[in-house]
Amino acid sequence: IGCPIYLFLTGCGSMCWVKTGCGSMCWVKTGCGSMCWVKTGCGSMCWVKTGCGSMCWTGCGSMCWVKTGCGSMCWVKTGCGSMCWVKTGCGSMCWVKTGCGSMCWVKTGCGSMCWVKTGCGSMCWVKTGCGSMCWVKTGCGSMCWVKTGCGSMCWVKTGCGSMCWVKTGCGSMCWVKTGCGSMCWVKTGCGSMCWVKTGCGSMCWVKTGCGSMCWVKTGCGSMCWVKTGCGSMCWVKTGCGSMCWVKTGCGSMCWVKTGCGSMCWVKTGCGSMCWVKTGCGSMCWVKTGCGSMCWSVRLCDCVPIPYSPLL
Repeated sequence: IGCPIYLFLTGCGSMCWVKTGCGSMCWVKTGCGSMCWVKTGCGSMCWVKTGCGSMCWTGCGSMCWVKTGCGSMCWVKTGCGSMCWVKTGCGSMCWVKTGCGSMCWVKTGCGSMCWVKTGCGSMCWVKTGCGSMCWVKTGCGSMCWVKTGCGSMCWVKTGCGSMCWVKTGCGSMCWVKTGCGSMCWVKTGCGSMCWVKTGCGSMCWVKTGCGSMCWVKTGCGSMCWVKTGCGSMCWVKTGCGSMCWVKTGCGSMCWVKTGCGSMCWVKTGCGSMCWVKTGCGSMCWVKTGCGSMCWSVRLCDCVPIPYSPLL
């Protein structure tokens, strides 16, 4: 046949080896299985089969595949990269690496994981019995999302800032940071909270089962607003002064202080009162169920106050 052939018969099986102009082949069969190896001008291949499975490997690029009693594994290497895949009794894993990036995917009895890396970034996704997680990183930033039995979380980072959002069984939280500031929002079983900080100031808002509160601070001042089961309160402070307004189950009150003076107004079940104090004097006005009264005095005067619910 133009090339030597060797054949051996043993108690456990047989072996055959062939060499040709382009390469050689060797095959072994034993009591437990068989093995075959081929080498050609472009590479080589080896295949093994045993009682538990088989393996195959080639070389020009190359490929390796293993199958056992519990599963199988396949690995491929080509001019552009490589691929590896594993399957076991509990799941499987696949990994690919190319000239432009790589990918890895794992599936187990409890879930799966996938990771991809490309020229621009990478992505990772994990799913378990309790939920899943996904993380992406690109040239411009990254993103991470997690979902568990109790909720989910998402975090994004870009060239201009980042965002994080968490949702649990009791509520959720969201935080955003950008080049100009940041924002945080939390929602729980009882309510929610939101906080924003920008280049010019910040804002915080809280809502609970009993009410809500909002506080804002800017370059010119600040504002705070609170709402409870009995009413609400709002306070504002600016460069020129401040204002405070309160509303309760029985009425409301508003107080303003400016560079020139202050004003206070109260409304109750029986009527209302308004008091103003300026640099030139003061004025008080009261309205009740039976009528109204107005009182004013200058700094040089001294007049008793006929009616004053607060004073």
